[in-house]
Amino acid sequence: MAKKQTRSNLAKFLETPLGSIDRAFCDFQLATHWLLYAAGGVRKKEELRHHLRSAAFFAERGLKQVRELLKQTGAE
Repeated sequence: MAKKQTRSNLAKFLETPLGSIDRAFCDFQLATHWLLYAAGGVRKKEELRHHLRSAAFFAERGLKQVRELLKQTGAE
């Protein structure tokens, strides 16, 4: 029962502006993580492409969150 309540509270939090900032921050952290993997020395081109695509995906998703927050605050 407590697990369901925790999930419910987390879902409510993620819908708030602070939750959106948190999601954007996490996405930028993941993008950095994948870039560091790529910079760490990748032996295969396919592996490098995967790391760079993953970094781009999370960076774009983080930017989308930030743009949405700007719209919500009227700061755009």
